[in-house]
Amino acid sequence: MLCFRCLVNSKENELKPNFLEGIEIDICLECGGIWFDKITFSKAIVIPKEKIADFYSKLDNLRQDSSLLNQDLILNCPKCDVIMNKYRYMYDSSIYIDSCNKCLGI
Repeated sequence: MLCFRCLVNSKENELKPNFLEGIEIDICLECGGIWFDKITFSKAIVIPKEKIADFYSKLDNLRQDSSLLNQDLILNCPKCDVIMNKYRYMYDSSIYIDSCNKCLGI
């Protein structure tokens, strides 16, 4: 599956499987974009913060192009190729989530 963030800049980078506490998460090694299907996201959000500190460090090292983190980007789902919806995680956080209404991926 191609990275949905990199495609905005006409780059075709594959999402690579990575594991966090036994949960497979697809990550772009170029920009740090992450893809969760419906089931993996619900499992990942309950992992204690202390268990994911190394994972966060890995993502910080991957982020190279800050233009890909722009909240105004319109992204297509890497699975369904439909336009994803954007919203703030937990309504008032600084984390933005793109979600697909068709396959429920995030």
